[in-house]
Amino acid sequence: MRCSSCAALGVLLAATAGCSKGDGPARSEAAAVSRAIEALREADNGKKAELLRGLRSVPCSVPDICAVQSFCASAYDEHVKVLALIEAAKAAASSAPPETLRDAIATAQAGLTRAKAQTDTCATQQGDLARRYRVAR
Repeated sequence: MRCSSCAALGVLLAATAGCSKGDGPARSEAAAVSRAIEALREADNGKKAELLRGLRSVPCSVPDICAVQSFCASAYDEHVKVLALIEAAKAAASSAPPETLRDAIATAQAGLTRAKAQTDTCATQQGDLARRYRVAR
């Protein structure tokens, strides 16, 4: 009888060893965050601010999921701010002094470089999250 108990315990351990972070409510949370990030990434620039608010509003309670959500929100916040700078520079193009426009363009270019690096890292983190929780990207 003792051997069959050991065998049953072995089967139980083997079955639970296959469980990953991709099970249960955390998986649903990871899927919601991943979908919000994907929507933001794929959106036209004019919709990014709205979708950024959407990403921030996704409920989050699992630390590693929340970390990806927070990082990506920060990355896209930088992107949205730079888009606003570009729009302001365009609006002022006809009346602003050339040096002011040059400075605005330089600031926007630097911001776009930072935002690109951050959003690329966000994409990597989102991919890692999707694999870890077995959710669609």
